[in-house]
Amino acid sequence: MKESLNKAWITSNDLGLFASCTSFYINPLKEDHMSNIIPFSYQEKEIRIIEDQDGNPWWVAKDVCGVLDIVDTNKSVQNLDDDEKGTTKVLTPGGEQSMIIINEPGLYTLILRSNKPEAKPFRKWVTTEVLPSIRKTGSYAMPDHEPETLIPVSKEFKAAVAIAKAAGLKGNQATLCANKAVRRITGVNLLDIIGATHLICEKQEQHLTATQLGKILGLTAQKTNKLLESKGVIESYRDGKNKLKWKPTAEGKQYTVLKDTGKKSGSGTPVQQLFFLDSVREVMS
Repeated sequence: MKESLNKAWITSNDLGLFASCTSFYINPLKEDHMSNIIPFSYQEKEIRIIEDQDGNPWWVAKDVCGVLDIVDTNKSVQNLDDDEKGTTKVLTPGGEQSMIIINEPGLYTLILRSNKPEAKPFRKWVTTEVLPSIRKTGSYAMPDHEPETLIPVSKEFKAAVAIAKAAGLKGNQATLCANKAVRRITGVNLLDIIGATHLICEKQEQHLTATQLGKILGLTAQKTNKLLESKGVIESYRDGKNKLKWKPTAEGKQYTVLKDTGKKSGSGTPVQQLFFLDSVREVMS
């Protein structure tokens, strides 16, 4: 087990409590958590893989035992080697819980020891589909399929759109991100089913930086900004380091877009860049 683990959130309907057991290796950092939890489904049963900081998968033993029709999770893992099992704390909808986890060798040991008919197809699915997918993409993507009804999937989609909008996404971007999330969770591509494979952009305009806009007009970026300022589109200000910056005026907001660069300033504030819609050239003429 890793001694440096991160806090993680998990969405699950499984609120099973962990029974105390003294024969396990216990993570010495009791307040820490695994870094990433990947939920997926096998024959309508939820199984969770927990990735540590090195990307090594640890399986929630209770989920595995559920597939293999093993009733006593504690007893089933008692004979595993110490480095094949452990416990960690995760956050669930029911609060923080300690869970028994097993690594990949421990998983194979449980499967091989099982004489249940479910063991062989489960092992094949794990080795040929799930693990290769996780190692390649960091997640398990369910195969696409068409459901008999869209009602339950539409509820997932509405929830995903709400989350996307809460994250600051708008319009098509929120729709596409929501569809991607629903497809990843359910295997249903809603946009493909309704024939909306290509969404029409809300604004059929390019987003241009001052430099790009200046090249079109034969001006430098500095002269472009000055011209835009004279037309009331932007105004200048000084930042905390007394550097000259530009921001849209109330009137100029209709011609501008602020985008996150993915970078942060020394103070931790996200760095944004100002873009101009192509239609701003009409104002500049």
